[in-house]
Amino acid sequence: MPTSTKKILNAAASIVAIIETARDAAANVVITNANAAADIVMANAKAAADVVILNANAAAAEVAEINERVAAEVAEINTKASVEISALVQSLSVANENYRKAERKIKRIAFCDALTGLPNRRKLLDYMNDSIKLSHRESKKFAALMLDLDKFKIVNDTLGHEAGDDLLKQVSTRIRARLRASDMLARYGGDEFVIVLANCPDNKDAEKVAAEIIAYLTVPFELSCGNIVQIGASIGISFYPVNGITPEKLIKAADVALYQAKDKGRGCFCYANQAPVQPKSPNVTK
Repeated sequence: MPTSTKKILNAAASIVAIIETARDAAANVVITNANAAADIVMANAKAAADVVILNANAAAAEVAEINERVAAEVAEINTKASVEISALVQSLSVANENYRKAERKIKRIAFCDALTGLPNRRKLLDYMNDSIKLSHRESKKFAALMLDLDKFKIVNDTLGHEAGDDLLKQVSTRIRARLRASDMLARYGGDEFVIVLANCPDNKDAEKVAAEIIAYLTVPFELSCGNIVQIGASIGISFYPVNGITPEKLIKAADVALYQAKDKGRGCFCYANQAPVQPKSPNVTK
């Protein structure tokens, strides 16, 4: 082989070797760059993940702090609300009790006599209306007794109104003790009282009560002022439905009978539309 050709071949071989070396070097560079790029990507991804985790932890901590603060505020609000509700309930309870007291007081004023505590005229009329309805439904009768004190004006004028008031209170107590729980005693006005005897089928029942009351009211009274006084009573008696079917008519009939009894000498009772009856005077004490 000629020398020139050999040189050319050697040169070509050298070029090929150089190219291969360059190609390998380029491949190594690419691989190195790729690895570096991958490392950078992984590093960035890890950094990003760390940032996310840090942010998540910070957010969770902040949320937990907020929740704790909100829970504390809610607990405080609930405590205050509980105290306020308790105070309100107590206030309402007191207000309700005051209302009931006021209501009872109003009823006492409206339906009770201020001096004796007995039912007054208004309460008496209501009670008699109810008694009329019940008696009509059950075909029963009841008695109304109108009572007036004898010699009361003398006591009131000579010893004063305080003594008179004391006497009226003692009289109401003494009459009430002679009646049944189902009967009513009312102060009609001044020294007049009305007794309603529930379910009184026989005139003798009313007569017995009237006679007892007249007898017990003749027993002397010892007043708080130290004076001892003796009075009496006259009574007029009417019956439902014989002498009236309304409270007003029954009271009117009893009132007329009362003044018939007074006209006949007092200290006795009289049935409506009948002659006065002088009761026996049993030996009684207070």
